[in-house]
Amino acid sequence: MLFIYQDLDWVISKTRRLYEKNPRHKVSTLFRFFRNHPNLSCIGDYPILSAITTTMAEMGIASNRHSINRALNKSEELRKLKIGRKTSLLNQLINPLTGDMGKAKFARRRPGYLKRYKRTSQAQEIKN
Repeated sequence: MLFIYQDLDWVISKTRRLYEKNPRHKVSTLFRFFRNHPNLSCIGDYPILSAITTTMAEMGIASNRHSINRALNKSEELRKLKIGRKTSLLNQLINPLTGDMGKAKFARRRPGYLKRYKRTSQAQEIKN
């Protein structure tokens, strides 16, 4: 009987080596490289992406929302998520060491939304 053991230690060390050579390496390129590697076939997409972003944060390399979102869109299983869940995953991957959600706003409203709402509700109260 043959047992295959797969873990993320190789992903972390390879990510560290690649970013030491070229700190401008793209997250989506690394993700595609690891996703297509035959030795990582049993590991899901989120753990691979999490290992990449955690290693980047430990090395002090900043990652932005757009590059991580591009990597999420390369994944077949993460691409199908609803917007709210995808946003929460993005927020977790942006700050992996602290787990801090940062200034994430899930529901964006235009400036002055609350003022208009108050005016319309006051006008309706006067009419009644």
